[in-house]
Amino acid sequence: MNGSIWQRTLAIAKKTSVKRFAIGLLVFLVLFGVVGYYALPGIIRSHAEKILTKELRRPVTIEKITVSPYWLAVSIHNFKLMEPDGKTVFMSFDRFRVSLSPESVLRLAPVIRRVKLSNPYIHASRNSAGKFNFDDFLARTPEKKSPSPLSGRFAIQNIRIEGGTFIFDDAYGTQPLHASLKQFDLRLKGLAVNLNAREVDIDEITSNNAAYFVKTFKSRERSAVVAIPATNATVTSTTRSAAPTSATKAPTPSPKRNIKKQERPFVVNIEKINLHNWVAKLEDHHLKTPVTTTISRVSLDAKNISSILSQKSSFNLKATVNAKGKINVKGALSISPLIADLKLSLKDIDIAGLQPYFTERLNLLVSSARLSSDATLQLHQEKTGATTASIKGNVALDDVNAVDKASEKRLMRWKSLALNGIHAQTSPPSVAVDDITLNNYYARIIVNETGRFNLQDLIRRDQDSMPPPSQTTSSSTPAQDTTTPDAHAFDSSSEADPAATEPAVTTTLMHAATTDTSKTSSKLSIKISKITLDGGRIRFTDNYIKPHYRATLKNFGGTITGLSSEGNTPATLNLHGSVNNAPLIINGEINPLKGDLFLDLQAEVHGMELAPLSAYTSKYAGYGIEKGQLSFEVAYKVENRELAANNRLILNQLTFGEEAENPDTERLPVQLAVSLLRDGDGVIDIDLPITGSLDDPEFSVGSVIGKAFVNMLDKAITSPFALLGSMFGGGSEELGWIEFEPGQYAISEASEGKLTTLAEALNNRPSLKLDVIGLGDPETDKEGLAKAGLQRKLRAMKIKNMGDKGKAMQQNKVTISSTEYPALLRQVYSNENRLNLGYLLGKKKALSVKEMEMSLLEKTKVTNDNLMALGTLRAVATKEWLVAKGKVPPARVFVLSSKLADSASDTSEGKAKFSRVEFAIKD
Repeated sequence: MNGSIWQRTLAIAKKTSVKRFAIGLLVFLVLFGVVGYYALPGIIRSHAEKILTKELRRPVTIEKITVSPYWLAVSIHNFKLMEPDGKTVFMSFDRFRVSLSPESVLRLAPVIRRVKLSNPYIHASRNSAGKFNFDDFLARTPEKKSPSPLSGRFAIQNIRIEGGTFIFDDAYGTQPLHASLKQFDLRLKGLAVNLNAREVDIDEITSNNAAYFVKTFKSRERSAVVAIPATNATVTSTTRSAAPTSATKAPTPSPKRNIKKQERPFVVNIEKINLHNWVAKLEDHHLKTPVTTTISRVSLDAKNISSILSQKSSFNLKATVNAKGKINVKGALSISPLIADLKLSLKDIDIAGLQPYFTERLNLLVSSARLSSDATLQLHQEKTGATTASIKGNVALDDVNAVDKASEKRLMRWKSLALNGIHAQTSPPSVAVDDITLNNYYARIIVNETGRFNLQDLIRRDQDSMPPPSQTTSSSTPAQDTTTPDAHAFDSSSEADPAATEPAVTTTLMHAATTDTSKTSSKLSIKISKITLDGGRIRFTDNYIKPHYRATLKNFGGTITGLSSEGNTPATLNLHGSVNNAPLIINGEINPLKGDLFLDLQAEVHGMELAPLSAYTSKYAGYGIEKGQLSFEVAYKVENRELAANNRLILNQLTFGEEAENPDTERLPVQLAVSLLRDGDGVIDIDLPITGSLDDPEFSVGSVIGKAFVNMLDKAITSPFALLGSMFGGGSEELGWIEFEPGQYAISEASEGKLTTLAEALNNRPSLKLDVIGLGDPETDKEGLAKAGLQRKLRAMKIKNMGDKGKAMQQNKVTISSTEYPALLRQVYSNENRLNLGYLLGKKKALSVKEMEMSLLEKTKVTNDNLMALGTLRAVATKEWLVAKGKVPPARVFVLSSKLADSASDTSEGKAKFSRVEFAIKD
């Protein structure tokens, strides 16, 4: 059988026609190879350079082209596309090789076996005027050509890019940047294109190497007018797609033309994308301290990617941040509608590295902080376009250390802050946390030399955002920026240490109780099952007083369970610690998250030594503490907006020392108070109940239990003028001051009546001394002083006029009638404006009396020194009245330094004016 086949084959081969065909085929293959190897490359290279240079209008060079006819392959070597200047390379590559597969003959469609691009290079840029270096390509208007006859399908089995370099420099805008992608490696397998169906299918895209680099430079001011070329493709597209106005409606295209334009877009489907060993380096130099972030070991594995936005794709992204931090994001995602089911994993992300981004806004320096998280994120876009989101998982912020920039001392730290079992969602809006745990934490609270807390200055405020002085309650002088001495003695310790003294706890709880949480949105549901504090240490330092005071809250910890904005069950609070080695316990129930606040707390401290508080009593009471212990028990309850509080203070063996040597210290009658309150065992036991409504707080102070005379003593110490008024017919606290007309220091008849009562009281209490403090009110006295100055000028002008007529008058006896006023006012106005150039050149116009008054008053400058001087005149006039008419010995009346009135420091009731003199009683 085999022999017969062989014989037949030899017989066919011996035929003349077959021999001729074989010889012809052989000659064709030889000629095809010779022409392909030797003649064709030169022809292609010559024509390609000329055509590309003409079409692109830029120099194009090709070193050589090789053709492998038997392998059906073409290679282009050292291609360069230059910038229009012909000196700078815009795009280049070392080698571009395309080889066809013999399958093309069998499939009757182009099948490209391999495409390989070696070392491609592209340098794109945008200048400061907003022009790209490839705008000349976009500016060209393509010639109208007949539809391409190309149709059908073709495939590329393998595409390889090696060593790619892509650079982009952007000098446009306020923040220039440089971006580059180097060592780029890419492989594309199984590219199939169906032109008829307008589909592109890719089996796999792989990249195992790439280095991405971005550098932003220092910000700069952008020029007011930026020329954007009209040929910019984005601008042109936006202009053409703008909606027509109602006045000029665009014509409706015909159905046929509309069908032609609305061609089905190409659909790109990618089965797999695998990126590995990518590195990204980001340098941000627009900050004062540049920030460098390195993201290494970047890998991305994605499947089922499509240009059909509704198709869901899966991916897994991993990266290392700054050598230690780990990021892993994986899950499924579709773009439109937005549907995502992602798992987010962060581990040891260094937050301290981001310090330069917020350092200008904060007065603290974060030296370390690590963020970790393990959570799932779900997003779902409804048909209405609204997107709902939910997140579940855990978050931890560990090893946090922060330093106060001002003092350069540690401000806060903690070992671990963990939020476990987080479940937050947007529909319905809710936040739930199973457990919040704070371990080994430390906080440092400092009162500086001006009486201000360091926590108040953690966030910097720009001067432009500061309210004007007229809208603030503090004065412009540093000394008046702080609170009053008595208030500072309590408030500073309260903010620093919630259990240092009884008033501290009172202040803290009252602040929480009076906060109206009903104004917060009730739509958000908040639930925190448990908060755990462990190993807390809070250190308080008061540098406002000398010697400086220090207190430490140690081993502060405990639990708060059941916090919720829903339901009627309050949270249970159990906290404990020690204040200066005295045990502290806080127990009770609280619900601060509900609109209707509920609070039922008890706190107690036993045996806290009072000697460390000697600095405060020396400064504010005039006497130091030699010994003594403080114990207190407080109970606060808020329900239905009603507050009921009980405060019990027990001072055991309180003993004051010698009088403080500081001459500026205010002396209080503490020795008398102690001797009146202390029992035979040396114990002072005070109960202070407080009741009232949070909506209309009017808290009445009850009597001290077991001491019948304590109310009178308290009234004598805290409100001596109310006591004197009730005893001598003054009636109330109004004896504590007298009022003056704005800008004046003359004592009125109403003030004389009060001074008469006060003088009688002083003459009946020979041991009492009176301090007189004159005040100047920046709100009313400035205008009053300006008007008084104008009156002086008018009187002086009248005296001058009378002197010119030979008549002499005394300043204090000059009166100005209503008929004289306009003429004198015009003389003063003309005199004030004699150096005004417009006035001298005759450009002045006749002004009304009111306009002249306003002009003169506006030019009168009243400084704080003028107000202080006015206060002194008021105090001196008051003392002179008391000595001359009230018959009070001058040695018992003291004029103190005047000051500016400050409504924030006013603690009395019924005061309406601050143009006054205030009094203080001394023993």
